[in-house]
Amino acid sequence: MNEPIHKLFYVTRGNSLYTKNYCKQNAGEYPIYSAANDEPLGYMNTYDYDGRYVSISINGIAGVTKIIEGCFSINADRVILTPKTFDIDLDYVVYILEPILRNLSKGRKGINNKNEFSKLTPRMIDNVKISIPIDSNGDYCLDEMREVSKKHLNILEIKKQLNDKVSELLSTEISF
Repeated sequence: MNEPIHKLFYVTRGNSLYTKNYCKQNAGEYPIYSAANDEPLGYMNTYDYDGRYVSISINGIAGVTKIIEGCFSINADRVILTPKTFDIDLDYVVYILEPILRNLSKGRKGINNKNEFSKLTPRMIDNVKISIPIDSNGDYCLDEMREVSKKHLNILEIKKQLNDKVSELLSTEISF
């Protein structure tokens, strides 16, 4: 079954007040995530979210989708998806949604995400439809979503191990 994101999640843009300067003025232990997908923009003394959420970059390399856990905040370069239902596997959503959003994003596309500046709007995300498996009763099939996401996470782990091995091999010096 294809469902629009707005049926499954509340899509909320982060707070535009959260800048590097704001982090310095309100220094603390809680991360603020921005368009950067690898590390937080900074840390502040309070947080807006506590739990496990899907978050999407909407500026920079727009459409990169990841799970953020714990106590944290996001700035206006990201959105957070807050589930409207408990029968959705968040890892499944990340796996299914990211390629759709990356393709939908507008702007300058880089090669291997280099020198890219693309954008998405919360409304664009709201209207995206994703495939949700259903059971024989017509209900969302959480077990099937978990099975798909488990396989995807296994593939990601294998890719990471292969990348680590390639890096190790490339850094090996050979003497004759």
